Amino acid sequence: ELREFVRVHGGVFLVIDPVNNYFPSGVDAYRDAEVRAVLNPLAKMAEDLNIAVVGLMHLSKASDKAAIQRILGSMGFIGVSRAVLATELDPDDQNRYLLGGLKCQVGPLAPCRAFSIDGSGLHWGEKVTAVNMHTLLSGGFLPQAKANSKEAEACQFIEENLPPGGTKVMTSVLDQQAKLAGFSGGTWWRAKQTMGVKS
Repeated sequence: ELREFVRVHGGVFLVIDPVNNYFPSGVDAYRDAEVRAVLNPLAKMAEDLNIAVVGLMHLSKASDKAAIQRILGSMGFIGVSRAVLATELDPDDQNRYLLGGLKCQVGPLAPCRAFSIDGSGLHWGEKVTAVNMHTLLSGGFLPQAKANSKEAEACQFIEENLPPGGTKVMTSVLDQQAKLAGFSGGTWWRAKQTMGVKS
């Protein structure tokens, strides 16, 4: 039905807010396989019809977790997405927000960009390079709680060890460090897919 609606009305930009509210009844948004079973056909539809699909999601309030783990639901939401952006209040200016990238498979990871909203609308500000969204959303310190899964731990390992500005190219050195840290080949591969990293 959605595919036909977009085809008939000629849409090029589809926003689903929040994306998990439109899941079929009985689908568990915290189970990776069930999430991917819903989102993969949506991604295929977007590719077939040459449209952009933006799914909005909420973050948990657990700021002691890695940024990628704060998205409410399965890691499948991150894995299927070609790009993930997040917003947060600017810690240096409570009158504006920052928008920045958490993952990107179609180009460089987007730096933070300031914006504000008032009665006249949305106003873009300058780029902010002093902070990245991963650090901002994790409270600026490493999480103390144990990750819920080995894949989540591997994602956190990537987040903490990848050089600043890059979630695209993985060095062989980091691959070796992951092996020494005890991550299996399958877990490490899935984590790199989730984080948008290429070897």
